[in-house]
Amino acid sequence: MIRILFAAAGLTIAFAAPAYAQDGKTSFVRDGVDYSYTTKKVGQITVIEGRTSPGGEFRLEVRDGRVRGTMNSQPVSFTVPVRKPAAGQVASTR
Repeated sequence: MIRILFAAAGLTIAFAAPAYAQDGKTSFVRDGVDYSYTTKKVGQITVIEGRTSPGGEFRLEVRDGRVRGTMNSQPVSFTVPVRKPAAGQVASTR
């Protein structure tokens, strides 16, 4: 269960900000696991649906700073992690 929660948190860290920006298909590799997913905005909710290799599925709903959904048929719920600027990036004060 802990591993599933960390995987879901990793997903959110990796794509929560882009998910808010626009709908679309995306894929990436993290810790040796391939993720491919789509995002769509439904009212105030961002829905993230996809698959992992080797064959896991997930569906996450992001709303009001909270993520709820399923990862490999297991329920998950956690707050959206705060993204820190990458090395070399300067945070904007605007």
